[in-house]
Amino acid sequence: KTPTDTGSGCGISWLAPTYIIGTHGGGYVYLDAPTGEVNLTGTILANAENNPNSANFSSAGAGGGIRIVADTLSGSGAAMQANGGNTASDYGNGGGGRISIKYTTDSYTGGISTLLSSTASTGGTSGTKVGGAGTIFYMQDAEANGHLIVDNKTQGWVMGSEAGLMATESFDSVSISTGSGVYIGPSATVSLPATSVDYIVRIAGTLTSPPSVTYQNGSQFISEKDSSFSFTNLTLATGAKFTHGYNSASAQGKSLQLNISGNLSMQTNALLDVSGRGYPAASGQGRGATATSTQSGGGAGHGGVGGGGGFAASGGAIYDAALAPTLIGSGGSNSGGAGTC
Repeated sequence: KTPTDTGSGCGISWLAPTYIIGTHGGGYVYLDAPTGEVNLTGTILANAENNPNSANFSSAGAGGGIRIVADTLSGSGAAMQANGGNTASDYGNGGGGRISIKYTTDSYTGGISTLLSSTASTGGTSGTKVGGAGTIFYMQDAEANGHLIVDNKTQGWVMGSEAGLMATESFDSVSISTGSGVYIGPSATVSLPATSVDYIVRIAGTLTSPPSVTYQNGSQFISEKDSSFSFTNLTLATGAKFTHGYNSASAQGKSLQLNISGNLSMQTNALLDVSGRGYPAASGQGRGATATSTQSGGGAGHGGVGGGGGFAASGGAIYDAALAPTLIGSGGSNSGGAGTC
């Protein structure tokens, strides 16, 4: 809601025998006129640098920040951008930045919606390694919480490429375009007011939802923690998917736990799927033994004992409770286990 930082620079690439420096992130613009008028007829840019050089393997920086506070917001034909940088070929694109507009009186020609139509905070677009969308927030003083927009245009979504919400925040409305996603960080408590969800939500923190929520076709809910989410009435429409993130070898840290005080409705082809999200290979309480020669290792155990491999590589042991299982699947000697729902 109140961005204060510039965009970050990208990681450094290695092209033997040289480290390759990528591009800069976008800068920061703060227009603070709480008792005056901000007339916007020009362009405000806080974009990251692009990297058009396909030969140098370098990545791109993130979009910067734009913050406007005004008593009266006026003007026409303006444009604002805090986009992530593009790279050549298939290197890492920058994530979008953050834009915040707070005002008392809307005198902009065509209204705030016209200004927002020419406002963007998208991730970089080159290749398949897209950057996540940034955030656009706007709020009139009389409103309680303001409005959030996340729109990565046509870039699509891959795991880890989302807009991030890292603090405790509530919104009067949330508009997340189809194919875009939002990540709720571990220390964040976020209230999403939508009763119909058609986007990706990846959550390591706390989510507050309305009493009845429907996840529509194409939506995803991804748990990044090992504790429960509470719903009153939850509907998974055709094509909706609930899952959790991948676990590490060290400990169970992610599961899908839904605490529903009312009713759960799963429609045809809705999916609760945690396949392959358990411990990775050779880890977990029931991990399979590793072979000591050029033979197969042991299969992992959980509710049943794992099958033995070659050269006496034993299968994994059983564990967990039959009545109320709480643990993820162990990994075999060369493959991972399933998660828990």
